[in-house]
Amino acid sequence: MRSVAITAIEEELPAQIVDDAALAAELGIAADEVSRWSRGRERRESPDGEGPTALAARAGARALASRGLSATDVDFIVFATN
Repeated sequence: MRSVAITAIEEELPAQIVDDAALAAELGIAADEVSRWSRGRERRESPDGEGPTALAARAGARALASRGLSATDVDFIVFATN
């Protein structure tokens, strides 16, 4: 029987941070309302045309490189998004 192991974990986040003021302006509400709702959580935004697949590809490439592997060396990669 083959063994299974998680040998690397990587993440990739969009670079652009959206602050409360910018989101409030977009929604047409006060920034303090956004702060109250979000409770200080950070929001990030990808440029147009860049979705979860692009983020996952960069993270996957780093995970493989960190272990000295190529894509043909693994059976599958687990991808999750929120």
